[in-house]
Formats: sequence, C-alpha cells, structure tokens
Amino acid sequence: MPRGSPPRDGYGRQLAYVYLEDGTFVNARLVEHGFALVMTVPPNVKYQDLFLKLQQEAREERRVSYQRKKAKGYSLCRGPFAFLV
Repeated sequence: MPRGSPPRDGYGRQLAYVYLEDGTFVNARLVEHGFALVMTVPPNVKYQDLFLKLQQEAREERRVSYQRKKAKGYSLCRGPFAFLV
C-alpha cells in the first residue's frame, strides 16, 4: 500500500493509495462510483487528473452518493468516504 507524503494528514488519518491483489485501484473505484469526493492537497497530486476525470464522469452520469449541504455559509460535501489526492 503506497503511502502519501506525509503518511498522515493533520488529523492523524493515514494517507495511502490502495490496490487489491488483482490490481484494482480502490481509490479510483470509490471516485468512479460516486462514493468519494476528490480533495487535492499537495504534495499528494500523483493521480489528481485521473480522480478529477472520474469524479466528473460520475457526476454527469449521476452516480453520486454524497449530498451537498450548507453550513455557516460554506458549501460542504458529505459522503461515506473522503480521501486526499
């Protein structure tokens, strides 16, 4: 499991790119099926273009599982998963 740089974010969460034994890229699958939102935080930008493309396709094809909410004047996206790209 390749780790991000740094290996943890400011909240102590582990950053990683996850692959299954069959080569399935789990991070990409989550975005592709609308279960994750892309949030790019340098220096973890290796797959930024891929994730943004998959996110746009998921939105266009309405494969999204998250909801947009407003809180204190800021637009928040809440969903079952979020990871850094």
